[in-house]
Amino acid sequence: MLRQLFIGYISGVLPLNSIKWGRDNYRGINSLIINIFS
Repeated sequence: MLRQLFIGYISGVLPLNSIKWGRDNYRGINSLIINIFS
Protein backbone atom coordinates (compact mmCIF):
# COMPACT_ATOMS: atom_id res chain seq x y z
CA MET A 1 0.00 0.00 0.00
CA LEU A 2 2.71 2.45 1.01
CA ARG A 3 4.75 1.41 -1.99
CA GLN A 4 1.85 2.22 -4.35
CA LEU A 5 1.57 5.69 -2.79
CA PHE A 6 5.31 6.22 -3.11
CA ILE A 7 5.34 5.17 -6.78
CA GLY A 8 2.30 7.36 -7.47
CA TYR A 9 3.98 10.29 -5.73
CA ILE A 10 7.19 9.89 -7.73
CA SER A 11 5.43 9.43 -11.07
CA GLY A 12 3.16 12.41 -10.29
CA VAL A 13 5.64 14.89 -8.82
CA LEU A 14 8.80 14.29 -10.84
CA PRO A 15 7.22 15.05 -14.25
CA LEU A 16 5.70 18.24 -12.83
CA ASN A 17 9.06 19.32 -11.46
CA SER A 18 10.86 18.59 -14.70
CA ILE A 19 8.20 20.46 -16.70
CA LYS A 20 8.55 23.46 -14.37
CA TRP A 21 12.34 23.26 -14.49
CA GLY A 22 12.30 23.00 -18.26
CA ARG A 23 10.02 26.01 -18.54
CA ASP A 24 12.26 28.08 -16.23
CA ASN A 25 15.32 26.97 -18.17
CA TYR A 26 13.67 27.84 -21.47
CA ARG A 27 12.79 31.29 -20.17
CA GLY A 28 16.38 31.83 -18.97
CA ILE A 29 17.85 30.74 -22.30
CA ASN A 30 15.37 32.93 -24.17
CA SER A 31 16.28 36.05 -22.18
CA LEU A 32 19.96 35.21 -22.63
CA ILE A 33 19.50 35.06 -26.42
CA ILE A 34 17.53 38.31 -26.38
CA ASN A 35 20.28 39.99 -24.35
CA ILE A 36 22.98 38.79 -26.75
CA PHE A 37 21.18 39.96 -29.88
CA SER A 38 19.83 43.28 -28.62
